[in-house]
Amino acid sequence: MNNQQSTGNEQQLTVGKKMRQVWANGRWIVRLVWQTDRWLLWGLVGMTLVLSILPAALAVVVRGLVNEVAAVLAGESETAAGLLLWLGLGLAVTLVETVGNLINRYLGQRLNDELNLRITGDILAHAARLDVAYFENPRFQDMMERAQQNTAQRFSRFVTNSLAVLTNLLQVFSLTLILVVIEPLVMAALVPLAVPYFWFQWRLAQARFAKEDGRVTQRRWTHYFVSRLTGQAHASAVKLLNPWPLLRQKLFELMRQFRDQSRQLYRPALGGNSLFAVPFVPVFF
Repeated sequence: MNNQQSTGNEQQLTVGKKMRQVWANGRWIVRLVWQTDRWLLWGLVGMTLVLSILPAALAVVVRGLVNEVAAVLAGESETAAGLLLWLGLGLAVTLVETVGNLINRYLGQRLNDELNLRITGDILAHAARLDVAYFENPRFQDMMERAQQNTAQRFSRFVTNSLAVLTNLLQVFSLTLILVVIEPLVMAALVPLAVPYFWFQWRLAQARFAKEDGRVTQRRWTHYFVSRLTGQAHASAVKLLNPWPLLRQKLFELMRQFRDQSRQLYRPALGGNSLFAVPFVPVFF
């Protein structure tokens, strides 16, 4: 019993530590983006708020349009002024959504370019201050392998994905609010399904992160094998010594490991999402 309680406490501490680390990293990234170009960040946040309310606005417009068409067909409305009004509102919402997505993409591309300049300069400046011994350390080599994987794009992707999550949450909240107004009993069926679904997605995201984080050394070796087999600087040595069979074997062993590890995540994701999708459809239908 004591062992089980200690194990549970360790797991809670581990989850709490991970959450604090994610929060700290997120704050650091946002601070760096703010220092790089605050106006682009404000633009992305503003477009996120605008785009998040458009699905709910469109749902209200469609509801009003359907009611107006029903009133015209039933003879309750003598003119089509109300119908034209709802059509105009629907057109306006659609135009705002289209232009908003284009602006959001433009701001994301601009932010990625600015971050690329800032982060690449910071990495090179930091590397220039390090001693030679650091470059011989395997842990430092794994760190540099991460840094070479287009770090600026990953920073930009973190910001855009975080804003996308915020957009989805606001959309779900607004649409759920509309559903509750139309049919209050929908919450009684939605909450018992939504809570375990979010927990499942959180656990799946943790497993994906742990799997990808554990591949750093293996990916470094993969890049090493590919560079030796295809790089111009090593072409003469490859032709002379013919290490192709051995390096190819090692490379494909790593690639098969990646494939098998990813397959272990694909199956639970498919099964879990399908399991939750089946009861969700009747609730919303």
